[in-house]
Amino acid sequence: MNTPKVAIVLLNYNQAQGTSRCLESLKHLAYPSFEVLVVDNGSREDPEMKLKDRFPTVHWMGLRENIGFAAGCNQGIRWGLSRGAEAILLLNNDAVTQPDFLAKMVETSSEGPAVGVVGAVIYRAEDPIRPFLSGMRFDFLRTKVVRCLPTQEGKEVPCVSGACFLIQKECLEKVGLLDERFFIYFEETDFCYRARKRGFRVLYDPRVSLQHEEGATFGRESAATRYFYTRNRLLFISKHASLWIRPWTFAMRMAKDLALLFLFLLKGEKEISKAILYGLLDYGSGRFGKGRLNTFFHG
Repeated sequence: MNTPKVAIVLLNYNQAQGTSRCLESLKHLAYPSFEVLVVDNGSREDPEMKLKDRFPTVHWMGLRENIGFAAGCNQGIRWGLSRGAEAILLLNNDAVTQPDFLAKMVETSSEGPAVGVVGAVIYRAEDPIRPFLSGMRFDFLRTKVVRCLPTQEGKEVPCVSGACFLIQKECLEKVGLLDERFFIYFEETDFCYRARKRGFRVLYDPRVSLQHEEGATFGRESAATRYFYTRNRLLFISKHASLWIRPWTFAMRMAKDLALLFLFLLKGEKEISKAILYGLLDYGSGRFGKGRLNTFFHG
């Protein structure tokens, strides 16, 4: 099997313990050509000080502040390409991997022409028995992300989870990096849709699975999560909805978000309502990237 060099990029933000578990599993990786980089996204405590002695072959990049998932990953992608990597694996730092997972993903990336991205089957940490998704698609009629479950029909999907995201160098060269306007959430969905527009295929490898804790950074139902989802979903729609359906999609999404805003207000969850409101306002004013992170998150 061809063994191209792979740069594995982990993003850490105040989660040194989870990063340590992931790095420990990568020690046993049965693949001959890879390097690991941990990008610390402005954590309160530098994980390198705690973990460097345990993982002497791992590379470290410390950022002064939290620049977001997309921008932090882009720093790692640039590093990997500068080191001669032929593929970049973006791996969530809460993942615990199997020794053969990378070899399998690389093998899948060589299946036929124009494979740009390969992902894994994702299980939720709280339900490790049933697969949560193998990929995703955005339903522009219902204005929501729809999960794709593993099937016998094939491996091609519109998008795979950013929790385990192998990108070929050629794909990055033609598609570009992650769109940093998203900051966090929807950046991998956007990248996959952009890649498919450039003729690349997006596959998942049914032999590779990992557990992933959704919302580990902010919390699944937090105000910060609501803020970024509200804003970024509209940004994604503006980039990828066909012209003929775009008016319907925007109108439907705005109606749903306003309904959610008032529902949470009636339930007394004013912070969530405020997050949805600011998400709508910031999309309208073009306030992207970090946006109002400090308003809703103080970690």
